[in-house]
Amino acid sequence: MVDLLLASGTREKETFVLTLDFTQEGRRKVNLFSYVLGHSRRQYLHFTASQDLETTLREHVRAFEHLGGVAVTCLYDNMKVVVARYEDGEPIYNTRFLAFATHYGFRPVACRRRRPQTKGKVERPFYFVETNLLSGREFRNLEHLNDVTAWWLSEVADVRVHRQTRRRPIDMHVEELPHLIPLPERPYEVAEVVYRTVDAEGMVSYGQNRYSAPWQYIGQVLPLRITDEQVTIYGPHLEVLARHLRFPPTARHRESRQAEHLPPRDIEQRREALRERFAQLGPVAVRFLEGLLQVQRCGWGQAQKVLALLGTYRRDDVLAALDRAVRYGAFAAKSIERILAVQARPKTCWDRLAEEDLSHLKDLLSDDPTPRWPVPSRRGCHTSPSWNWSWASLPHAPASGQSNGGFGTPSSTKTRTWQTSTGSSTPRRSTARRSSSWPPASSSAGARTSSW
Repeated sequence: MVDLLLASGTREKETFVLTLDFTQEGRRKVNLFSYVLGHSRRQYLHFTASQDLETTLREHVRAFEHLGGVAVTCLYDNMKVVVARYEDGEPIYNTRFLAFATHYGFRPVACRRRRPQTKGKVERPFYFVETNLLSGREFRNLEHLNDVTAWWLSEVADVRVHRQTRRRPIDMHVEELPHLIPLPERPYEVAEVVYRTVDAEGMVSYGQNRYSAPWQYIGQVLPLRITDEQVTIYGPHLEVLARHLRFPPTARHRESRQAEHLPPRDIEQRREALRERFAQLGPVAVRFLEGLLQVQRCGWGQAQKVLALLGTYRRDDVLAALDRAVRYGAFAAKSIERILAVQARPKTCWDRLAEEDLSHLKDLLSDDPTPRWPVPSRRGCHTSPSWNWSWASLPHAPASGQSNGGFGTPSSTKTRTWQTSTGSSTPRRSTARRSSSWPPASSSAGARTSSW
């Protein structure tokens, strides 16, 4: 049986946080992802700054590539990114994680709650990491820690004689490898898509860092596609506007600005773009821009600040403030800010989400509707597609080994501070044909997983 366990850092109902003292970054908390094969006891380890869904999937992909295959069954310790909730005592799995599981063909299984003995294969290696890898070593930063961890896996963990199997994990892995699910031709693409508002400086924020967008889109809500190495900014019609190298997860308050995103030196071209933006808002905005240019000496700069207010307030509130300013002759950006401060309230998180979803729906609904299917010419002929998908078609390995893996999850229950320098689901029924139970029973392979 091939078994995988992703542990959450719980140890006999006792949670802990790894707090390390880095020589460059100082003291900070880190999460440990661990993937252990149950038969050979060979494992994959990686320290991360977070434990969200994208990071979890990304570490899965790296673990599969490191071990050369995928365990047939994976046992999870009810981590939120895998198990959404429980209904009638049965786990309901995260649909996005199920899509990832079907790509590689493994079967996720939720670990029984309050049963710490089912996670021993991954919990015990955490103790070995604490007493061998972390003890007596200094680390400059998170990247250096992972570099040392990769060396430690190949030079220490893989070649040691395991105290239970009495053999080296690297040798037993050769026997276990034929029973793992082969990797697909293309790995699962882990990317996060979010919406962000371009601020007055032409920047969008992600992970407490800022990335530049073309200045013409100031005040607009644009989609961002986030990968492990790149941040891609798309326009309203999903055209690529900019690509940036993503800052490391530990970086804060850094900016990536491209020269072509700055306003052009051609003043007339810049002003024409601003006129188009105000024209898109309506006649009231055009009248305000005309009055602003007549009254204010730096009217074009103030016009750009007014457009940036669309990222903070609703469009209707900004238009109402412009109408009031036109009626009373208050042609100034400060006047619009004062009117909005009194008569409107900034957009809440829910308002931003609703606005972002609405802008996305407009792009989808603007396309031509799907044409109707042709009526079959022969009576009794049915041309609608049908699905014939079954978990039983997934490859199963013979019951020759087990695998475990895991994450060290932060928790407020108990904290362990390491000073390294001192040495010390059942898814809803669908139209697809599948096996009657979820996860499907498999007599030939099994796996375990748990949480960060």
